[in-house]
Amino acid sequence: MGLDADDLSYINDEIPVLQAAGSLPSVNVPTGETLFRGQDAKYPLAENFGAPTLKDEMGRYNDPDGKKGIWYGAQGPESALAEVFCRTRSEGPLRKRKGYIDRSELSKINMAKVETTQPLTFLDIAKALPKLKMSHDMITGRDYEVTQQVVKTLLKLPDQPFDGIAYHSTHYPNGDYCFAMWEREGSDKPVKTVSLELLSDFNHRRMNASGVIEEVDAEEILTEDLGFRVV
Repeated sequence: MGLDADDLSYINDEIPVLQAAGSLPSVNVPTGETLFRGQDAKYPLAENFGAPTLKDEMGRYNDPDGKKGIWYGAQGPESALAEVFCRTRSEGPLRKRKGYIDRSELSKINMAKVETTQPLTFLDIAKALPKLKMSHDMITGRDYEVTQQVVKTLLKLPDQPFDGIAYHSTHYPNGDYCFAMWEREGSDKPVKTVSLELLSDFNHRRMNASGVIEEVDAEEILTEDLGFRVV
Protein backbone atom coordinates (compact mmCIF):
# COMPACT_ATOMS: atom_id res chain seq x y z
CA MET A 1 0.00 0.00 0.00
CA GLY A 2 1.60 3.22 -1.11
CA LEU A 3 1.34 6.47 0.78
CA ASP A 4 1.05 9.97 -0.61
CA ALA A 5 3.45 12.79 0.19
CA ASP A 6 1.40 14.01 3.14
CA ASP A 7 1.38 10.54 4.70
CA LEU A 8 5.16 10.36 4.46
CA SER A 9 5.37 13.85 5.94
CA TYR A 10 3.16 12.68 8.83
CA ILE A 11 5.56 9.82 9.61
CA ASN A 12 8.45 12.27 9.50
CA ASP A 13 6.66 14.59 11.95
CA GLU A 14 5.08 12.04 14.30
CA ILE A 15 8.01 9.75 15.08
CA PRO A 16 10.04 12.52 16.82
CA VAL A 17 6.96 13.47 18.86
CA LEU A 18 6.44 9.88 20.00
CA GLN A 19 10.14 9.49 20.79
CA ALA A 20 10.19 12.67 22.87
CA ALA A 21 7.22 11.32 24.83
CA GLY A 22 8.93 7.97 25.37
CA SER A 23 6.16 6.22 23.46
CA LEU A 24 8.06 4.34 20.77
CA PRO A 25 8.20 0.60 21.61
CA SER A 26 11.62 -1.00 21.56
CA VAL A 27 13.39 -4.36 21.59
CA ASN A 28 16.64 -4.61 23.55
CA VAL A 29 19.37 -7.06 22.53
CA PRO A 30 22.28 -7.60 24.96
CA THR A 31 25.97 -7.88 24.21
CA GLY A 32 26.99 -11.39 23.16
CA GLU A 33 23.67 -12.37 21.56
CA THR A 34 23.94 -14.80 18.63
CA LEU A 35 22.17 -13.77 15.43
CA PHE A 36 21.93 -15.54 12.07
CA ARG A 37 22.27 -14.41 8.49
CA GLY A 38 22.15 -16.27 5.16
CA GLN A 39 24.56 -14.92 2.56
CA ASP A 40 26.52 -15.78 -0.57
CA ALA A 41 29.49 -17.99 0.26
CA LYS A 42 31.87 -15.68 -1.62
CA TYR A 43 31.83 -13.19 1.27
CA PRO A 44 34.53 -13.83 3.92
CA LEU A 45 32.72 -12.00 6.73
CA ALA A 46 29.12 -11.37 7.77
CA GLU A 47 29.52 -7.76 8.85
CA ASN A 48 28.64 -5.95 5.64
CA PHE A 49 26.39 -2.92 6.06
CA GLY A 50 25.03 -2.31 2.57
CA ALA A 51 23.97 1.10 1.33
CA PRO A 52 22.58 0.65 -2.20
CA THR A 53 21.69 3.85 -4.02
CA LEU A 54 19.42 2.36 -6.70
CA LYS A 55 15.81 1.90 -5.63
CA ASP A 56 15.51 -1.55 -7.22
CA GLU A 57 18.45 -2.78 -5.13
CA MET A 58 17.13 -1.52 -1.80
CA GLY A 59 15.51 -3.77 0.78
CA ARG A 60 12.45 -2.99 2.84
CA TYR A 61 14.43 -1.23 5.57
CA ASN A 62 17.23 0.40 3.63
CA ASP A 63 18.01 4.09 3.92
CA PRO A 64 16.19 5.63 0.91
CA ASP A 65 18.94 8.25 0.64
CA GLY A 66 21.53 5.49 0.23
CA LYS A 67 23.82 6.98 2.88
CA LYS A 68 23.52 4.72 5.92
CA GLY A 69 24.53 1.08 5.55
CA ILE A 70 22.04 -1.52 6.79
CA TRP A 71 22.75 -5.05 8.04
CA TYR A 72 20.03 -7.69 7.93
CA GLY A 73 19.88 -10.71 10.25
CA ALA A 74 17.57 -12.76 12.46
CA GLN A 75 17.25 -14.36 15.88
CA GLY A 76 16.97 -17.84 14.39
CA PRO A 77 18.18 -19.69 11.28
CA GLU A 78 14.59 -20.40 10.23
CA SER A 79 13.80 -16.71 9.72
CA ALA A 80 17.24 -16.13 8.19
CA LEU A 81 16.58 -18.81 5.57
CA ALA A 82 13.06 -17.52 4.94
CA GLU A 83 14.47 -14.08 4.19
CA VAL A 84 16.89 -15.59 1.66
CA PHE A 85 14.75 -18.16 -0.14
CA CYS A 86 11.11 -17.11 0.29
CA ARG A 87 11.72 -13.51 -0.71
CA THR A 88 12.91 -14.50 -4.19
CA ARG A 89 10.19 -17.11 -4.71
CA SER A 90 7.06 -15.17 -3.76
CA GLU A 91 6.35 -13.38 -7.03
CA GLY A 92 3.48 -14.05 -9.43
CA PRO A 93 0.47 -16.41 -9.30
CA LEU A 94 0.61 -19.02 -6.54
CA ARG A 95 0.52 -21.99 -8.94
CA LYS A 96 3.54 -20.67 -10.82
CA ARG A 97 5.74 -19.86 -7.84
CA LYS A 98 8.93 -21.86 -7.51
CA GLY A 99 8.37 -24.35 -4.70
CA TYR A 100 11.68 -26.17 -4.95
CA ILE A 101 15.35 -25.48 -4.29
CA ASP A 102 18.20 -27.03 -6.24
CA ARG A 103 20.40 -28.92 -3.79
CA SER A 104 23.47 -27.30 -5.35
CA GLU A 105 22.35 -23.97 -3.87
CA LEU A 106 23.10 -25.33 -0.40
CA SER A 107 26.79 -25.35 -1.35
CA LYS A 108 26.72 -21.72 -2.48
CA ILE A 109 25.16 -20.05 0.56
CA ASN A 110 26.60 -19.74 4.05
CA MET A 111 24.73 -19.59 7.30
CA ALA A 112 26.58 -16.92 9.22
CA LYS A 113 26.54 -16.71 12.99
CA VAL A 114 27.36 -13.30 14.39
CA GLU A 115 27.60 -11.96 17.91
CA THR A 116 26.50 -8.55 19.08
CA THR A 117 29.39 -6.47 20.41
CA GLN A 118 27.35 -4.01 22.47
CA PRO A 119 23.83 -3.57 23.88
CA LEU A 120 21.46 -2.66 21.04
CA THR A 121 18.04 -1.01 20.95
CA PHE A 122 15.63 -1.49 18.05
CA LEU A 123 12.30 0.07 17.19
CA ASP A 124 9.63 -2.64 17.38
CA ILE A 125 7.91 -1.70 14.13
CA ALA A 126 4.86 -3.96 14.62
CA LYS A 127 4.04 -2.51 18.05
CA ALA A 128 4.61 1.01 16.73
CA LEU A 129 1.89 0.65 14.08
CA PRO A 130 -1.13 1.78 16.15
CA LYS A 131 0.81 4.73 17.52
CA LEU A 132 1.53 5.83 13.94
CA LYS A 133 -2.07 5.16 12.80
CA MET A 134 -0.71 2.55 10.40
CA SER A 135 -1.83 -0.99 9.55
CA HIS A 136 0.19 -4.19 9.15
CA ASP A 137 -0.17 -4.29 5.37
CA MET A 138 1.74 -1.01 5.16
CA ILE A 139 4.95 -2.68 6.36
CA THR A 140 4.59 -6.05 4.62
CA GLY A 141 3.51 -5.14 1.08
CA ARG A 142 5.60 -4.82 -2.04
CA ASP A 143 5.84 -1.04 -1.71
CA TYR A 144 8.85 -0.26 0.50
CA GLU A 145 8.29 3.49 0.58
CA VAL A 146 6.66 3.61 4.00
CA THR A 147 9.22 1.43 5.80
CA GLN A 148 12.08 3.32 4.21
CA GLN A 149 10.51 6.58 5.38
CA VAL A 150 10.46 5.20 8.92
CA VAL A 151 14.17 4.41 8.62
CA LYS A 152 14.93 7.85 7.21
CA THR A 153 13.10 9.51 10.10
CA LEU A 154 14.72 7.35 12.80
CA LEU A 155 18.17 8.17 11.44
CA LYS A 156 17.49 11.87 12.00
CA LEU A 157 16.45 11.55 15.65
CA PRO A 158 18.76 13.36 18.08
CA ASP A 159 21.16 11.25 20.16
CA GLN A 160 20.67 8.19 17.93
CA PRO A 161 18.30 6.30 20.28
CA PHE A 162 17.91 3.29 17.97
CA ASP A 163 20.36 0.87 16.38
CA GLY A 164 17.81 -0.29 13.82
CA ILE A 165 14.38 -1.84 13.39
CA ALA A 166 13.08 -5.15 14.77
CA TYR A 167 10.44 -6.84 12.62
CA HIS A 168 8.97 -10.27 11.93
CA SER A 169 9.66 -12.04 8.67
CA THR A 170 6.90 -11.44 6.15
CA HIS A 171 7.49 -14.95 4.80
CA TYR A 172 7.83 -16.87 8.08
CA PRO A 173 6.37 -14.97 11.07
CA ASN A 174 7.24 -17.60 13.69
CA GLY A 175 7.72 -15.12 16.52
CA ASP A 176 11.46 -14.60 16.05
CA TYR A 177 12.65 -11.11 15.35
CA CYS A 178 14.54 -10.09 12.25
CA PHE A 179 16.74 -7.03 12.45
CA ALA A 180 17.64 -4.21 10.09
CA MET A 181 20.63 -2.72 11.87
CA TRP A 182 22.84 0.29 11.30
CA GLU A 183 26.09 1.54 12.79
CA ARG A 184 26.01 4.49 15.15
CA GLU A 185 28.39 7.31 14.30
CA GLY A 186 31.70 6.97 16.12
CA SER A 187 30.94 3.45 17.37
CA ASP A 188 32.43 0.03 16.61
CA LYS A 189 30.54 -2.40 14.41
CA PRO A 190 27.58 -3.73 16.42
CA VAL A 191 28.15 -7.32 15.22
CA LYS A 192 31.17 -9.53 14.64
CA THR A 193 31.42 -12.75 12.64
CA VAL A 194 31.59 -15.92 14.73
CA SER A 195 31.31 -18.58 12.04
CA LEU A 196 30.43 -19.17 8.39
CA GLU A 197 29.11 -22.58 7.39
CA LEU A 198 27.74 -23.79 4.08
CA LEU A 199 24.07 -24.70 4.27
CA SER A 200 25.01 -28.19 3.10
CA ASP A 201 26.99 -28.60 6.36
CA PHE A 202 24.84 -26.55 8.74
CA ASN A 203 23.17 -28.10 11.79
CA HIS A 204 21.17 -26.37 14.50
CA ARG A 205 19.94 -27.43 17.93
CA ARG A 206 16.53 -26.11 18.92
CA MET A 207 13.54 -26.89 21.12
CA ASN A 208 10.55 -28.34 19.29
CA ALA A 209 6.86 -27.78 20.06
CA SER A 210 6.93 -30.61 22.61
CA GLY A 211 9.76 -28.99 24.55
CA VAL A 212 12.32 -31.55 23.36
CA ILE A 213 15.74 -30.46 22.09
CA GLU A 214 16.25 -31.62 18.51
CA GLU A 215 18.98 -31.18 15.92
CA VAL A 216 17.98 -30.12 12.41
CA ASP A 217 19.97 -29.35 9.31
CA ALA A 218 19.35 -26.64 6.74
CA GLU A 219 17.52 -28.99 4.37
CA GLU A 220 15.10 -29.99 7.13
CA ILE A 221 14.40 -26.34 7.93
CA LEU A 222 13.77 -25.61 4.26
CA THR A 223 11.44 -28.58 3.76
CA GLU A 224 9.69 -29.05 7.11
CA ASP A 225 9.44 -25.42 8.24
CA LEU A 226 9.39 -23.46 4.98
CA GLY A 227 7.65 -25.99 2.73
CA PHE A 228 10.20 -26.24 -0.07
CA ARG A 229 11.28 -29.35 -1.92
CA VAL A 230 15.06 -29.75 -2.18
CA VAL A 231 15.87 -31.62 -5.38
